[in-house]
This record gives sequence, structure tokens and C-alpha cells, in this order.
Amino acid sequence: MYKPTLSKNAAISTIIAVVMGLFLNILLGFNVKAALGETLPPVPAGLKSHFALGLSSQPGATGWMKESGAAWDIRYQYLAGGVNTPGNWKTWQDPALPAGQFALDYLNESYETGYLPVLTWYQILQSSPAIGADEAGKDYSNLNNPGTMNSYFADFKLLMDKAKIFGKTVIVHIEPDLWGFLQKQSTNPANLTAAVASSGNSDLINYSDTVSGFARALIGLRDKYAPNVLLAYHISPWSSSYGDLGTNTDPDFNVEGAYKETGAFYNQLNANFDLLFYDIADRDAALYSSWGSPNHWWDVNNQVYPNFNRFNQFAAGITSVTGKRGMLWQVPIGNTLFESLNNTHQHWQDNRVQYYLGGGTNQHLQDLANSGIMGILFGAGDNNSTSYNDAAADGITNPAPFNGNSRVSEFSDDDGGYLRLQAREYYNRGTVTLQVVETAPAATVPAGPVNTVPSAAWQLVSTLNSASNSQTIVSQFNAPSNASGSYILDIEVYDVATGTKIAQWHPTQALTPGQILTLENHLQLAPGSYIVKQGVFNPDWSLISWQDGPTFQVN
Repeated sequence: MYKPTLSKNAAISTIIAVVMGLFLNILLGFNVKAALGETLPPVPAGLKSHFALGLSSQPGATGWMKESGAAWDIRYQYLAGGVNTPGNWKTWQDPALPAGQFALDYLNESYETGYLPVLTWYQILQSSPAIGADEAGKDYSNLNNPGTMNSYFADFKLLMDKAKIFGKTVIVHIEPDLWGFLQKQSTNPANLTAAVASSGNSDLINYSDTVSGFARALIGLRDKYAPNVLLAYHISPWSSSYGDLGTNTDPDFNVEGAYKETGAFYNQLNANFDLLFYDIADRDAALYSSWGSPNHWWDVNNQVYPNFNRFNQFAAGITSVTGKRGMLWQVPIGNTLFESLNNTHQHWQDNRVQYYLGGGTNQHLQDLANSGIMGILFGAGDNNSTSYNDAAADGITNPAPFNGNSRVSEFSDDDGGYLRLQAREYYNRGTVTLQVVETAPAATVPAGPVNTVPSAAWQLVSTLNSASNSQTIVSQFNAPSNASGSYILDIEVYDVATGTKIAQWHPTQALTPGQILTLENHLQLAPGSYIVKQGVFNPDWSLISWQDGPTFQVN
């Protein structure tokens, strides 16, 4: 993740498709708060009802956003520099103005120009004294320093005060990376200490001196001083004990274990954040490759790893476990199409914009939305990464093509103009609607196996293998000869006695005519009678075929 350097004056802005073989193991897990699949969690109040696009954007920099021709929804800005250091965010304005005016000005400017403001609150690491051998150690030492935390909570309250004056919806994104480092230290935040009550802040005397107390204290300060603020918790796909999902090349990487552990850490905070921010890559893949780290490229065909479908599986699992929707944040901007991207300073290649916005279709955004993601915020992860504007100050550039990047740019944008063009196309063709998705077409369990929606073309067959309280459901989808494109393949398990849905899987899969796809899912069920339901839907969840089929008994 980009670490903004200390600055006194200016803002700092720098931030499953094809086959896994014929067998795909996807388990979303069951969340007692809200089972993903019965409905997606609600969209937080104050956010748009469509899949949103946004950018990192410094104060006074909305001109490019307007000129681009795309109806951008969101802009974001770091608040950084540390809470007890010179040059921190409270000083980023004319000294004659009140401390923290920078933030209020940014919020007002965003509203006046039509954009939802996001402030990334990144303060722990750059505060003093930051004792430790690495970032994780410095974070934890500051988190446990009463004097530092007294200043920290005072600064956070100041931000809340400014946000209350603003009075409209604003997202405050809390401490990128910090939660991941803490999860690496212990999977239970109640076992990690933090100076909360001991910070001396009079508002926080009843909060425990734990990481859980720290998270709940931030929620408490927001609730008391600025209820118009939405607080975003940061999800790092590298934070679990299973490794970095974003760079792991192992086909057998334990996605289920990763999302369950990461989601459980959040749940154990007992802090009701409003949404989640995901950091999927903080710099362009080619920049990482130049440093000897090639595994930051994601496969756009979703055949080898890492890839986009694996992340969708992870995100859907996190959504299920936490009951919170999220956004992708600080997504790299490079592409592999324009000659401008020649893998030099601020002109590095990547493929995430192409995957999500390219191809003339919203399918990949719909896949994200089906996983609980509400938007993408694009931004350069450091001052070397590719930007959407002419950050390199080198005008229109079209060096000799290589790696097939033969498109000639007519824009001075460091990415050749690809992001602006694709964002414009997205809004012009119509946005993806964020629905509270009702995925079960039947409200009650029928008396026996029936075809609720018969379809001679689609053949849907589920079988069950049971051993003690461990069950394996094998669901086969036989595509008809006219199948073409992506389909949601839905498998649901109900308790017959109560009619309650207790588990669901619904990957989006590209199928070819006549293809047979088998999904294998694993459960541990209490004794009782259960029924498996199986269906095929279009990406917008319009029903194609539905099969109620076998009931089984667990003893």
C-alpha cells in the first residue's frame, strides 16, 4: 500500500469465467447475521444504488474528472502524516485557518462538484514514536502508547467535528494495512492490546484496552460526533495465515480458510463498521515485475492463479461472514493496450482496468456486485505508478510498441487515456444496479422433489455423499446446445422441518454449448432432514431453470 510522505501544503493522493478444471470447490459459509444468497447485505444509506467508479483526487483536481466525459461517482484523498508530528493533515491549509480546515474544504469541494468524498485515515504508522523493526511493529507500538493514542483520538474527533459541519454523507476509510498486520499477530483481536481507556480520552473510559476496544472506540466517536459518516474497515487479502491470495499461484490455495479467518477477525471486533474496503493491488503489475515480483499479474482468462474469479470467491465469502458490502480501493491504472505504457516511470502496465471495464460489457462488474462489491476506486499506489492524468508531465507519448500494446494515444494521460475512455463507456451503456438480491425463487420448501421451473434443455443433478456429520454435495450442470455466455449456477440447502436456508453457493461461470460442469461443496450439518435446490440464472438473476432435488437425512 502507498505510504504518503509528509507534506505541509498539498493533499496526498496516491491510491468464476473459465475453468478451474471441471471441478470447482467453492464454499461461501453461513453467517448467522445474514446468509449471503438469501439476500446480499443492504447498501449503506447515502450511497448510490449502482456500481460506482471513483478516483484518487487532490484538492482542486476535479477538472480532469469533468473533462474526461465519465460520470464519476467518488473521489478519495489520504489524511496522513501522523497525529503528533509536524506537517500532519491538520496543517494542510493556510496557517490562518482553523486546524483541520483542509478536510472540510475537501468535503465541500467534492459535494459542490458532484462527487461523494472518501477520506483515507492513515495515521498510526507515521505518528511518533513508531518504535519497531518493521511497519507491523511500529503500528503496534504506537497503538499501545497512551500519549500517542491520546493525540490519535483527539485528531479523529477533530475529523468527526469537520464531517459533522459538512453534514452530508462521507466515507472515512480506517487505517489501510493496520488490521491485516494485527490479524497476522493474532486471529482474535481481544487478545491484542491497545491504549484506549488508558489513552486518557474522556469519551473512551468505558472501552477496553484491546484492539477490539480500539475499533469500537472509533465507532463510538463517530456515533457521538458525526453520524453522517460511514466508516470503512480495511480488508487485506494477504492477512490470513494461509498467505497472500493476490499473489499465490497454488491451485489448491485455501480460499475458504482465508475468508473465514479474515471475516472472523472482523466479527470478533464487535464493531459495526458500515462497509469494507479491499486493497487488491497497490501498484501496477509491471512495476512489481521490475522489482522481481511477477506474481502480481492476475490471469484475465481465470485459468491459472492468481486470478479475478479467485478474488470474487474470497470477497463473496467475506460478504457472507461479515454481512458487509465493500469497494475495491486504490486499484492500479495501467493497461497493456496503449503505446504510452512502455514500463517506465509512471507508464507501467497492468490489466485490471481492462478486465473490469473493457470488452464492451458489464459482466465482470456484475460478478463483483454479485460478490458484494459496490464500486471500484482507481488510484496510483505511489509516485512511480501509472496515473490517469499527466502526472509524468510528459504530454502525449507513443513510444515504440512492445508486448502487443499497439494502440496510439491521443491523450496526455499517463495510461494513454484508457481509463477515461472505458469509464465513459461504462456510464454510457448503463450502470450495474446494486440489488438486494433475492436468489431463491421459491419461498418455501415443496413437499417432495419437483421441477419448480422445468427445462428440457438444462439438466441439473445433485447427489450427496454423507459421512457422520460431514456431507459432500456434488451438483452437475449440463448446459444445452444453445448455451452461450456466463450463468449464475445456484445451489441451495434447506432444513425441511423449518424451511430455513442454511447454505448456498452461486458462482458465475462461463459455459460453452453442451459443457458439463460439476461443483463439489462440503457441509457439516446437525441431525435432521435437508433438501438440495439447484438452479441456473442469468447474470441479472433472472431465472432460467430450477430443480428441487434430493432430500437427505443426517443422523
